[in-house]
Amino acid sequence: MQWTYRVTFPQNVRIPHSPIVEAPDGLLCSNVFCGLQSWNAGQIEFNVNATNLVSEGGPSELWNAEITGRGAAFFFPTTGPIQIRRRYLTGTAAGVQLELVHSPGGGLRLVRPLSRPPQSALISGILTRETVTVPAGTFANIVTTETLLTGDVGSGFTGTYRTEVKLAPYTGIVRAVMRDPGGQVLYTMELIRFSAPSPLPPPQFRISNLKFETASFNQASNSTQLPLEFDFEDPGGNVATAQLTISSNLDDAVAGGSTLRAEGVTASQTSGRMKITAGFPLLRLISGRTYVFTFVLRTEAGYESNPLSGTFRAP
Repeated sequence: MQWTYRVTFPQNVRIPHSPIVEAPDGLLCSNVFCGLQSWNAGQIEFNVNATNLVSEGGPSELWNAEITGRGAAFFFPTTGPIQIRRRYLTGTAAGVQLELVHSPGGGLRLVRPLSRPPQSALISGILTRETVTVPAGTFANIVTTETLLTGDVGSGFTGTYRTEVKLAPYTGIVRAVMRDPGGQVLYTMELIRFSAPSPLPPPQFRISNLKFETASFNQASNSTQLPLEFDFEDPGGNVATAQLTISSNLDDAVAGGSTLRAEGVTASQTSGRMKITAGFPLLRLISGRTYVFTFVLRTEAGYESNPLSGTFRAP
């Protein structure tokens, strides 16, 4: 897959960098890789190419990547190899995210999302759904979000910078506009060509008729046990080796999801009633409170079911 972007700088500008520090864990941003970089008035164009597949399976896929021209410097102020990762998200940020992963050395690993901002950076969430035309074509069901960067002495820039990002399904960023603390446009980035990857597999399983049993707290494991059952239909007979991913509104206590091996079914079984006991470690349900759970069945090959949501009131 390949993205070709054009970035327009209306005048000589200095724009901040603030990638996600993924490793080493706990490292704070510094002006070594989070600061201001100068760009001259005019335009640059670059390609982001996913080349050979490095790894697949489980919750993510990883490709080696090439970024032509000055594109790598636009995303990351340091040099080093870059890869593209497609990763499944759970919890409040559920979906699929495309990311640039940069490893400049010394154990440092930085990430820049291509298909959505990190959940922590969203200040307005989903604003609108619209149709947007850019040089690459017309894209429907655009989601518009806004990210916020606030600099301090340690980061090398000060003030608040806002970036409006327009995202297209299965494509990623089609347009982005960054403004400085005074509202002046620093750059406009537009997608001018896109080579689409294969779409994500459609749901392979149908799950329905969710039923909760009485929850209990297990003192020995210090966890809440929640028995549940639901009907399933699986023409391919893969559900016996699928995993059940659970997300909930439990104050982010299980925002990352709890993954359990499917039980109560046999190999190649194509339909039936599945019973599972979900365990949530270090969690006590509050009596009388209502909890919302969402369940998805997924195989390592990427086949997944429709989401199935249910509301449970703790006894």
